[in-house]
Amino acid sequence: ARPLKGAPSPCGTVLQWLELPDFGSAPGVPESPPIAARTSLRQEQLALGEAFFPSVESTWPLPENQVLLLVRSLPASPTGGTKSPPLNASSPKVIDARGGTLAERPEVATRWWLQVWYVDRDHKELRPRVRGKLQVESKVTCVSAGNIGGMNLLLCGAEHHAELLDMETLHSTTRWEVPNGSLKHVLLCHDDAGNVCGILGQDNAVLLATQGNVSKVLPHQAFGHITVVALKPVGAHGFAVCSRHHVYAFEVSRSHAELKAIVELPGAKVEHFFASPYEFFVVLGRERSHKPRTICCLWPAAEDKVQSGTYAVNLKAWTGTLAETSAAAVDLKLLMHGTAIDTMTFNSIPLGKIGQDLLAVSAVGGGVAVFRWGMEVNPALEQLRELKQAYLAQQEELHQREVLRRQLHRLQQRLQETEKLEEKLAQKGREALTAEELAKVARRPQVEADIERLVHELGLDHHSEEEGSEVDPEEEREAELAEKRRAKERVQRRHHAEKRALQQERQKNRDRKFSE
Repeated sequence: ARPLKGAPSPCGTVLQWLELPDFGSAPGVPESPPIAARTSLRQEQLALGEAFFPSVESTWPLPENQVLLLVRSLPASPTGGTKSPPLNASSPKVIDARGGTLAERPEVATRWWLQVWYVDRDHKELRPRVRGKLQVESKVTCVSAGNIGGMNLLLCGAEHHAELLDMETLHSTTRWEVPNGSLKHVLLCHDDAGNVCGILGQDNAVLLATQGNVSKVLPHQAFGHITVVALKPVGAHGFAVCSRHHVYAFEVSRSHAELKAIVELPGAKVEHFFASPYEFFVVLGRERSHKPRTICCLWPAAEDKVQSGTYAVNLKAWTGTLAETSAAAVDLKLLMHGTAIDTMTFNSIPLGKIGQDLLAVSAVGGGVAVFRWGMEVNPALEQLRELKQAYLAQQEELHQREVLRRQLHRLQQRLQETEKLEEKLAQKGREALTAEELAKVARRPQVEADIERLVHELGLDHHSEEEGSEVDPEEEREAELAEKRRAKERVQRRHHAEKRALQQERQKNRDRKFSE
């Protein structure tokens, strides 16, 4: 594989395995007649523009162990490099080794390709394989992938348009023309009715693309010019826009982006931005008098009050109706005992899935730390934790009892073997037994003591005394296994009921947060 160009990608370790294929001649270019001059096949391919030099320009990770490549292919030169510009642009010629003219050929433009690769895990050696490719008319600058309505979709942004593709076949489903500049950010989402929408970010504007319509979302008339830094999804139907001076929160309803909140930033350069349904994170770099800071800010509400404390940060904010309020934030250097954080990443669990959000931060001198983020405190969650702990304790107790029961069963079998050896000893004498069998007979008192101890620990002696007769070990075992299964089913039913109730409560809280 050839070295990557552009910004580093998390898929770099995969790209070193890729073998880019020959893309063949450009579509729509008529084939030239055969060349009469005596040349090699390689020179004939170069003369006809059929040999191309592929180069990976950009990479984007996709779900399910896939990666998307943007590949540029240039006509190759006879020496193996890319094609040199012709001396006479009006009539370019190809010269053979003796200086003779082989043929004239038209100028072939750069070709852009999108390729979807996946990692094949069916073999012992993990090897990426190409799943599909598509030739595009211009360079793709940004990509967003998602599953909407059971379809895996891919939103690609280019210089003057955005295109929605089916990830499986790479067939185009929708195309939006975008005026006044190329796209720098795209975000695939859907509104509350399930309609597919695209959030398109330019340097100084944010657009909402719906079915057959492109409308402007930002800049807002009350805040003027913006410089878009990042777009992030928020919740099921929302998204957040981070600019140099503000963070905007929107909710897409009926193919319309409704403004929910605005938070003013201190003004330093934004290095990283992340968002969740509850808060957003922003890493501010060092610039002029501003020191590097990492801030976690809750989405503002009308009743929010000014906070106080060593690491408290109060930011000016506005609600969706432009009512001025205050946003409660905290400087995350408290996580590193006062050391300023240089970079961070946030892994948010999608809505409807069980899991824990993770926050990773790094600081010079402090190292790297990973935190479980967003632990909710409410009675339902506490009750769920108690049930989980009780379930685990019960499972551990059942496991210990099962271990003791197996030990008791083995000792009882050993005692039966010892009794048979004693009968043989009484009938035929010591000469009929080996040294090992005599040792087993001598250890009978210890085996009986161990059996008595295990019977006491399992509580089987009290059960025998109450019934006044011996209990069949097999019947006792079957009864305890049945009781264990019934107890486990009761705990599981209660656990699932509490989990469903907690999920419904969380969904109601998120809906109420965005509806306010």
